[in-house]
Amino acid sequence: RGYFVTVIIIDHLSRFPSLWQFITGRGILWTSAAEGFVMISGMILGYVRGHKGLMSPYLPLALKILKRAAVLYVWMVISSLGYVALTWELASKRDMPWYDATVGDWPTVFHQVITMELPHLWVHFLYLYTIFLLVAVPAIWLLRQRQPWMLAAFSVVGYIYGLAHDVEWLRMQVLFFFPMIAGFYLPYVMEWWQNLDLQLKKTLAWTIYATTTITLVASVIYTFFGHLVPNQHAVNELFNNAYFGLPGVMISMLWFTALVLIFNSITPWLHRHTKGVLEYLGTHSLTAYIAHGVIICAIAIVVTVKNDYLVNTAAGILAVFGTYALIKLPLLRRILPR
Repeated sequence: RGYFVTVIIIDHLSRFPSLWQFITGRGILWTSAAEGFVMISGMILGYVRGHKGLMSPYLPLALKILKRAAVLYVWMVISSLGYVALTWELASKRDMPWYDATVGDWPTVFHQVITMELPHLWVHFLYLYTIFLLVAVPAIWLLRQRQPWMLAAFSVVGYIYGLAHDVEWLRMQVLFFFPMIAGFYLPYVMEWWQNLDLQLKKTLAWTIYATTTITLVASVIYTFFGHLVPNQHAVNELFNNAYFGLPGVMISMLWFTALVLIFNSITPWLHRHTKGVLEYLGTHSLTAYIAHGVIICAIAIVVTVKNDYLVNTAAGILAVFGTYALIKLPLLRRILPR
């Protein structure tokens, strides 16, 4: 989760070319860290509120989830309004996120934000997560009743409806509720994996790695070197994040699974070499997600050079560590949700 937040911060900073583009893909490959953030959030909710909450009464658990949804909605509104004001103010200093309202048209902005029609790009996930948490209340009940197939069926039907009627959260929810099911059964999945024949386990893992590598390379070629391959537009359209069709769902789940396996292997190395920064961003991911736009705006004021490779790389480092330092402030730790 800390990795996904880090990539999101750098992609929202949008200072390229830089060294970071080889890690983030500039957020324009066939899938992105945003989809990964949705998936890891669903998995954690399924494990923490689902599996670990099995011994707790359902009603207090449901109320806790609803309270969490309300808190995130409030912060989605507050931060969206604040970031709209900041991006309008700083638009002359750098290319800020586009927002579909005339500068100064606050009635339109209020309506679009409060109704969740158009939250600010930098906190877009909060709008999705708010809705997912509301739907998670009956979803948790289904899992407690040992009805994962029913939840999966509802999710698929919702996804199809979202595609047909262009409803974003219904398209994206498959990346939340399928991992949520996996999170609910995570101890059993881990036990199954550990008990697999060693050779079979290696074969499965390397098949996932190989397929991910091939599709990743293809994504890079079709995204950045389209003149070298046929049908660039048609192929990229299959993975268009704005539409999020079945190929996009499949590639997101494939890359996410590969990352889970990789991070499971390199966690000790990360503990030693990231000095706790990546882990802290992961355990305080929503705090970092809400606050990172402040650092991006500060960088926009201070760093005016836009196309220098070294300057952009340094700006990325500043954005990540600046966000880390900001969310460690006692005041922010008290008022912002984790």
